[in-house]
Amino acid sequence: MRRWPPVSYHDIYNYLVMSECVDGEAMVNFKSMDSYNYFKSQKVGALYISSPAEDLIYVKGDVIPSLAVNSERHHAWVLLTTTGVIETAGCTCKAGRGKSCSHAGAILWKLDHATLTGRSGEACTDRQQQWNQGTCKNIGPQKDQSCSF
Repeated sequence: MRRWPPVSYHDIYNYLVMSECVDGEAMVNFKSMDSYNYFKSQKVGALYISSPAEDLIYVKGDVIPSLAVNSERHHAWVLLTTTGVIETAGCTCKAGRGKSCSHAGAILWKLDHATLTGRSGEACTDRQQQWNQGTCKNIGPQKDQSCSF
């Protein structure tokens, strides 16, 4: 999870609702914002990442369909920069080629949640010997009278 890019609500809104269609107009796809319900309903499976380039991160995962729960999962993916800017997205569902389906949006919400809860980014154990340092250094001896209890 530490390699997951930081994604925010504004990034998700700008991509799903305000990004441009083929004709240059804004998508204005407010229905894709329902993808938050997929995330809250725990329909997003494990996420897998790879880096096709130094500044890009490819995130993919399986998402359970909303109505036909027993049918095959949709395979959704998102391509982001390392700073969290969403480049493109897709899915194996019917709306997936439109680049703003709810399944890809659900992956974005999972990334957003990881960012908000501090589960993405560098952990204290990623740096050497950060976990075993004391809180105070160079404390000298003191007389009993100067200590307050």
